[in-house]
This record gives sequence, C-alpha cells and structure tokens, in this order.
Amino acid sequence: MSKHAMDFVTYKLNDGVSVEDFMTASQSLTDWLKTREGFVARRCGVDENGVWADTSEWTSLAALQATSAAFMQAAEIADFISMFDPTTLQMHQVELEVSEG
Repeated sequence: MSKHAMDFVTYKLNDGVSVEDFMTASQSLTDWLKTREGFVARRCGVDENGVWADTSEWTSLAALQATSAAFMQAAEIADFISMFDPTTLQMHQVELEVSEG
C-alpha cells in the first residue's frame, strides 16, 4: 500500500486582488482538484502577513505529482493562478509518515 502524500504551498496574492475575488477563484481550484485521481482534501488559509498556506492531501505521491504537472496548463483554474505572485510561491511535496484524522 502506498503512503498518502501532501502538497504544502505558500504564496502571496498580487497587489489589488481582493480576498473575496480570490476565494471565488480558489473554489474553482478545489472543484478542479476533486476531478483529479487520488485527491483527498484541500485546506487553505492566510496569516497576518498575507502569506497563504494551501495544502492538499493525496492517496499517493504519484497522484500528487501528476496533478502538479497539469496545474499550470489547466484552463479551469487560470483565474486562480493569475491572482498569486509567482515570485512568492514555495512548494513542498512529501509522503506522509502519519495520516490520521
């Protein structure tokens, strides 16, 4: 049995992007992720410095990596992608040693 995997991404929004508009676009990302094989869950939040933390859990690292490869070309989430500053993007993908809920 393969281990679950987690994608942990941080970023800041582009200047002028409202939280309300971003949350609408963020829902389109969640909807798209739900269509991807191996998707388990997504969580997203922001800290006091405007850094967003966006996590998703997958049934395997292979499923996560396949989705990552398709991410930037997915037309369904183009609005979401256009709202964050790519220079602030940091991404970590790991296999989980502990996954209990």
